[in-house]
Amino acid sequence: GISTFAGCSSLTTIDIPNSVTKICENAFQGCSSLTSVTLSKNLESISYGAFEDCNRLTSIVCKAQIPPSCVDNVFDGVDKQNCKLYVPKGSEEAYRESELWKDFNIIEMGTGIASPFEETGEHDSVYDLQGRKLINGPSQGIYIQNGKKIAIM
Repeated sequence: GISTFAGCSSLTTIDIPNSVTKICENAFQGCSSLTSVTLSKNLESISYGAFEDCNRLTSIVCKAQIPPSCVDNVFDGVDKQNCKLYVPKGSEEAYRESELWKDFNIIEMGTGIASPFEETGEHDSVYDLQGRKLINGPSQGIYIQNGKKIAIM
């Protein structure tokens, strides 16, 4: 919904499930600790200011083949040149031609380049709330990663 997590200072990672097709206005605006976002393959649009002032954002995995539509200020305050945008194989050109997405550091997945988790090894340090280390990537829920709570939606 609108401004759902706006101003949250402890949210570091977001994983938007495939059931989500739209991210509402200011949903994650000003999340000062947010470093990585995974966007669903069915995402169609991102509304006004959704990730505005998320200035620590360094990694976005967008699973959608077609770049989600966005208004200009969705990523205001994000250093796009230093933020890696991982896109599905075969869709790099579409993202490079998209007005909003073209300024990101675009990396096509499935081309031998590591995904964010493979690159950082962060999946090795994800635990459930009972302290059990996850072997496969996290699904929807609350987890502990590098000593911080993360929410996978």
